[in-house]
Amino acid sequence: PLGLPLAPHLLVAAIAACWVAWFVNLHPGWAARRTLMFVYYVGLLALSAVLVLISPWYGFFSWAGFLHSLLLPGIWRFVGVAVSAVLAATAQGGGMPASLAHWLLWCVLVLFNLGAAGAMVWFSSIAERQHANRKRLVDELAETNRRLAETMRENEGLHAQLLTQAREAGVTDERQRMAREIHDTLAQGLTGIITQLEAAAQARDRRADW
Repeated sequence: PLGLPLAPHLLVAAIAACWVAWFVNLHPGWAARRTLMFVYYVGLLALSAVLVLISPWYGFFSWAGFLHSLLLPGIWRFVGVAVSAVLAATAQGGGMPASLAHWLLWCVLVLFNLGAAGAMVWFSSIAERQHANRKRLVDELAETNRRLAETMRENEGLHAQLLTQAREAGVTDERQRMAREIHDTLAQGLTGIITQLEAAAQARDRRADW
């Protein structure tokens, strides 16, 4: 551990706390900005390394690197987990290895932290993909329902149009039927009148028939 006075301890710890609070707590919407989260995570690892070198007790803070590695995309998550495992093992071993036995212990701690945290990140990544797939399916279902509702509204409009056209066609047919009946009635009446007039003309010389 670095033999530093209390003031540098508190200064670096305060910077680390402000770093996490600014990027994560005060601006949660930044989690979707990959480049910004990459910068944040690099800064987090650097601050964790300084704190672990100052005192192994800051190894508790280094575990934030495991949790916040989920802010990184793809393979970078496991790179972050590997670096965090090194920092955590250094803190758990009481500092940088100084002997062969210490190096062996440090390697065991790194492998243990890497396995445990790597499994956590792996399952978290799977759960995140499943959640993303479910969200995509829900969005697709919502879009399908919206299109179906629009289609139903269009069908209702077409149905109303068909009913209107059917009523208009019925009215037109009825008018044509009545016109034909009136025409036939008038034609029959005129034919009868013409027949009567022709008969009267033929009977003009027969006074009695006239």
